[in-house]
Amino acid sequence: MIENIKTLLTIFIALFINISLTAQTIEKVAPGVWKVTYGTPEKFKPSDFKEDPALEALSKMSENEKSPFDLSTIKFKTTSRGCVAELTMEDSEKLYGFGLQNNTFQQRGF
Repeated sequence: MIENIKTLLTIFIALFINISLTAQTIEKVAPGVWKVTYGTPEKFKPSDFKEDPALEALSKMSENEKSPFDLSTIKFKTTSRGCVAELTMEDSEKLYGFGLQNNTFQQRGF
């Protein structure tokens, strides 16, 4: 019985550590713009080579301290091909500028 409890406790701790190491972090970077990071980013990312954000234009937006939906509900998983982000969306909702897939601004599902 005690051996089973030790085994279960070990499994629980391992799962907790794994979840903690791969949990997403959420950061507000500008008015209306949030950055969600999962795991450890690569050394060089495409976003490192982009133009600086138009902070002056973004500051003209109404200040909203809360994201349009709960960003912590985004589910991430790592596959052999990379990382997958899953978002729950209504049929009428669309994404714009999500990722680096040019000309697929209104893509839904695969």
